Amino acid sequence: MPTAESYARDIEYYREYKNRPENKEKEHQRYLNNKEEVQARGKAHYEANKERHNKISKENIEKKKKEDPEGYKKKRDKTARMSKWRKWGVIINDEIYDRYLNCNNCEICDMKIESTKKRTTYSKVLDHNHYTGEVRYICCHGCNMRMGEIDKKFKRVMEDIKLLSSLKKVHKILIV
Repeated sequence: MPTAESYARDIEYYREYKNRPENKEKEHQRYLNNKEEVQARGKAHYEANKERHNKISKENIEKKKKEDPEGYKKKRDKTARMSKWRKWGVIINDEIYDRYLNCNNCEICDMKIESTKKRTTYSKVLDHNHYTGEVRYICCHGCNMRMGEIDKKFKRVMEDIKLLSSLKKVHKILIV
């Protein structure tokens, strides 16, 4: 009968074996060849052990909360905020996130801004280009709305210029 020590030794050996470069490639190929079967087995295992998985997950979260409650909250907020921005197409990294956290004044009008859940004129927002995803400013909600209007007007002007240039070409053809 295996003992706890032999079981731990076997697990350690398996982890070391699995992480060898030559074995990683074999495991990856095996997964690719049997992807549907492996995923079905994983789902079946999860369904059979759902309560255990949920209990372990909750225990880990509680452990992290106890170890560093402020750090846990900050990390949770950062993860949620960054995933929301990525979903919107914003190109975000830790440097931009730190800039967002440390910004207390609007970078456009220099008014004091605040991080609140309820949207007000002086709420802190991340202004970005909707076409490239590039972050432009950390600004107040009012300036962000004005920047959006400027973008729309600029787009209309560019469309008008294209239209005029195409009409000019047509006009030249008609005259000649």
